[in-house]
Amino acid sequence: MKYRSNLERNIVRVLENYTVPFEYERDRLKYQPKMRTYIPDFYIPNGDFYIEGKGFFHTAEERTRHLLIREQLGVDVKFVFGNPDLYIGKGSKTTYGDWCERYGFDYSGLDIPKKWFPHKKKGRGKKK
Repeated sequence: MKYRSNLERNIVRVLENYTVPFEYERDRLKYQPKMRTYIPDFYIPNGDFYIEGKGFFHTAEERTRHLLIREQLGVDVKFVFGNPDLYIGKGSKTTYGDWCERYGFDYSGLDIPKKWFPHKKKGRGKKK
């Protein structure tokens, strides 16, 4: 499979290492006010959420898109940043991570936390 960036390839490596099933660019989400379409990077079916890899998150339009999608569609998008400590704009004191915390989005750097992914408990077999 071809991915659009090294960041996406790194996310795939982590998901495969955690043995997390995923689907790449599965959905096309439509949102308004001016009808637009957004294609999230990864869908995690066992957790019913999306992972969006972001090397850069500088534009207000892009940040607004994610607020509208969550508000209008109720979908859960978690961000994986190349560096969550980058500032959202020149002269801004707000980092990508700060923005996510302010608006209630889960995020990480390349070290995606295992706690994002549901764990199936292994049942014990009956002794005979």
